[in-house]
Amino acid sequence: MRILVVDDDPVFLELTTVRLEQKGLTDLTLAASSEDALKIIDAQVTPFDCILLDILMPGMDGIELCALLRQRSEYRATPIIMITATREIENMDRAFDAGATDFLRKPLDEIDLTGRIRMAMLLVDALGNAQKSRETLRAVLDNGSDFDLVDVSKRICFRDAEGMLDYFQLENKLLQLKEGNYQASLYRIDLNDIWKKKKRHQLSDTAVLLHKFSKALSEIKLEKPFWYSYIGAGRFICCVVGRISINSTPLREQVDIVIHKAHETADHLRLNAFSMAVTLLVEQRVTPRSTLIDLVRNEYKSASTRGLHGFSEISVVEDNIFAQISEVMDADP
Repeated sequence: MRILVVDDDPVFLELTTVRLEQKGLTDLTLAASSEDALKIIDAQVTPFDCILLDILMPGMDGIELCALLRQRSEYRATPIIMITATREIENMDRAFDAGATDFLRKPLDEIDLTGRIRMAMLLVDALGNAQKSRETLRAVLDNGSDFDLVDVSKRICFRDAEGMLDYFQLENKLLQLKEGNYQASLYRIDLNDIWKKKKRHQLSDTAVLLHKFSKALSEIKLEKPFWYSYIGAGRFICCVVGRISINSTPLREQVDIVIHKAHETADHLRLNAFSMAVTLLVEQRVTPRSTLIDLVRNEYKSASTRGLHGFSEISVVEDNIFAQISEVMDADP
């Protein structure tokens, strides 16, 4: 893995180099400013795999550099992990708006440092594989819509659904919390059996339903940030960290409204052979951060097992081809 580390503090650069090399990450390039980093990046034949970027630097700061890199096609998906010595929310918001993948705070913890890098790379690899599978399918299925290419047995993130996160992004949100206890609401929503549809028109219609359901969840309004993720096998995880005011419409009530809309959509699509269920995992009790993370990870593991998570692109193509053959055979007299 080729990593570029950008920081104006030479001591920090030296310490970070030692820590990364101790963890086997030895292909490192160092830059003392954003301007130096741009010169180094421009000279590369192969793009860097990951960038560690200090926020506060003289001249061009790290947030500006992050925004510039996101404008380059070769760095649109590259993990960019911002480093800060402060806890200023404003800087963090600006950095995420500029395209930052994650945050690390100084002084860096050795385990946290390497863990965040590897998680960021895992997310990029997973999203890349998903895109590759979709491109492969599009080459096989003539005149297919985007929803023909969605495999609802696996985790999905619709980018036009505001607030929706990929599972690894949701887990990362919880990992960014400080150690301690939190008031939180955590729900599982099951759209039972939608992921078992086999025929092509059913695959497309269930993906449409999943997309509309995701968009409806994005309309939930709370005083605290509302995070949700489709983890595969017809399952969503919904999470709010922080006490919800008694003056707010309860989360469960808003989820019930979304489910009612989903039933109407299912009726319209003639997809009536499944049910929807909401399971409370945690609700505004004082819960350790570690427990929240374990609950979310267990849900993802369960959905992955249930939904045959991790098809190769060839398997996905074969399944869709056989689904079409089955549909044609069923239609024959």
